[in-house]
Amino acid sequence: MSFNKKTEALQAALQFAEALESDYLGTEHVLMGLLSQKQGRAAEILSQFGDIDTIRAKVLSAIYG
Repeated sequence: MSFNKKTEALQAALQFAEALESDYLGTEHVLMGLLSQKQGRAAEILSQFGDIDTIRAKVLSAIYG
């Protein structure tokens, strides 16, 4: 994962945390940031577990009910 991709994933994680009005940046936000990546090694690995949109929905459900 290139530096730019890492930066994009962390920015997406921060935006996700802010959108949910979290007062911290946790691993769940970082995972959602990684899930927002359409290309790259992280997307390739995570897609092995199924459809990215389905995984994202399951993560949200696990975190926030």
